[in-house]
Amino acid sequence: MAKRPRLWVLGVVAFSLLAIVSVYLWDARVVEWVHQVGLDTSAKKWNWVRKRGAIVWPGHFFCTLLIAALLAFFHRSGVRGALMLIFAGVLSGANSIIKWGVGRSRPDWKTGTASFTLHPFKGGINGLFSQENLGFPSGDVALAVAMAGVLGYLIPRWRIAWWAMAAVVAFQRIAESSHHLSDVLAAAALGIVAFHCARVACRLSPDVSRA
Repeated sequence: MAKRPRLWVLGVVAFSLLAIVSVYLWDARVVEWVHQVGLDTSAKKWNWVRKRGAIVWPGHFFCTLLIAALLAFFHRSGVRGALMLIFAGVLSGANSIIKWGVGRSRPDWKTGTASFTLHPFKGGINGLFSQENLGFPSGDVALAVAMAGVLGYLIPRWRIAWWAMAAVVAFQRIAESSHHLSDVLAAAALGIVAFHCARVACRLSPDVSRA
């Protein structure tokens, strides 16, 4: 158990550093490539799955609540496991405060142009709630990663599936040009932090995964 905190800290540091590097080296190239191959246009056609299927989309809190209910009824951890998942999801919502504080716009998917302009605290206090066109970090990805962390902890035999779920969410947000690569990498770091804060707060030992 002594090694686990070190691993998650390394993960947070790695994703954070990659996000910084991506801003300067990869963001513009990825957005341009996605637009050139028409991936953004194709992905936009399937956006209805994300919007109308919110209850089964890992980047939406409705999905988090559904899985939490299943944990409460069918998993050994019961209500505590459900609360851990919900708490991790709530903590991942810190992305909204970061978005507002950073004020970085989303890519322009119509032209395939990355955005490097920052407008910290855009719109004043009202901007914290409207968050029009702000993208750093991705809320969908932060939530999906937090969920993957919790589910991987509670049900480790399906860990690959949980992280694949988060990877699909990350890919969709980039493919649609709704987010830069750095938005997704920073969100992954936030999601990992949210998971471990929830794990410590709920004080669930790894024994609960032996269900």
